[in-house]
Amino acid sequence: MNIHTLLDRLKRYDFFIYRVIEIDRGHQIHLGCGIRISVYHNKTILVQGKFIERTRDEALPILQSILPPATKWQCDLGKYRKRVKPPVSKELLDKVWTAMAKR
Repeated sequence: MNIHTLLDRLKRYDFFIYRVIEIDRGHQIHLGCGIRISVYHNKTILVQGKFIERTRDEALPILQSILPPATKWQCDLGKYRKRVKPPVSKELLDKVWTAMAKR
């Protein structure tokens, strides 16, 4: 997944994107909920940081549903240690991801 695809997904789910900066070997997205998502040129995605109070229960399940399964998590997952079921069907997400990748 590239940075533009991820930004489109985050905007679609109304995440507040505080800023996007260029880092060594990729980009980092700072979200308003306190999380930083690093997207590296080798397609690795790393989620770091600490959720701002009372945002984890709402934001984490959505992030887990829109980020690829191979995403590395270095943040407090709380009761969401296992990936939760996406709020929409996997088939629909796959169609959206495929369509976005073709752009």
